[in-house]
Amino acid sequence: MGTATLSRTKHRSAGREYDYRDYSGGLQQSLERTNLLWLCTEMEKMSEDVIDREICRRLRQFAGQVEFDLPLEIVQQIRSKGGAVTVEMIPEPLLPFYRHFAFMLKRRRKARELEAARAASI
Repeated sequence: MGTATLSRTKHRSAGREYDYRDYSGGLQQSLERTNLLWLCTEMEKMSEDVIDREICRRLRQFAGQVEFDLPLEIVQQIRSKGGAVTVEMIPEPLLPFYRHFAFMLKRRRKARELEAARAASI
C-alpha cells in the first residue's frame, strides 16, 4: 500500500504567505480502498438524518486515513445477503460503521413493510 503524500501550495497575499495543504491523497489512494468507498456510498444513499450523514462523513475520513480495505469476500456477502454478515468477519476498526449500515438496512426494510401494509389496508 502506498503512503500518503502531502502536497503543499503556497500563496502570497498582502505580504503574507499562506500554506495550503492537499489532503486528497490523489487518485491512487482512492483506488486502493474501493470497497470502503462502496460501503460509504451505499450508506449515503440510505441516509435519512443528520446522524447518518455524520457517520458517512466519518467513514469517508476513516477510508482516507487507513492502510487497508474492506475484504472483497465480505463485500460480496453484504451485496448478496443484504447485510447479513457475521460480526466476526468484519475488521474491528470497521465494526461501528458496519453496525450502523446494518441498522440502516433494517430501518429501510421496516419502512417498506409498513408502506406495503398501509397500501394493502387501503
